[in-house]
Amino acid sequence: MREIDRESSKLSLTFSENVLAETNKYTLHIKEEDEGRLKGLPESGKDAARAAAKAKELTGFIFTLNFPSYFPFVSFVEDRELRKEMATAYGSRGFQNNENDN
Repeated sequence: MREIDRESSKLSLTFSENVLAETNKYTLHIKEEDEGRLKGLPESGKDAARAAAKAKELTGFIFTLNFPSYFPFVSFVEDRELRKEMATAYGSRGFQNNENDN
């Protein structure tokens, strides 16, 4: 039983690390001229995304899978295809057939 518990703990940690790595890796860059696709997103969400883009020395908006970026995006952006892209990326974290594959 102890061996099973140890293995389970180890696998759980690996799983979480892989999901975190995938979360941190993903970005969605929306160019300034495509701001209209962000219709419905509150200005505070746009401001945070602009700041994220500026931090990466890009123009436009950067969205990530981290909750403060992800949740307002999928909650308020009216563009169904953009929401689908973010939701698919979120749901497939750790299942990308790469070094972080669970």
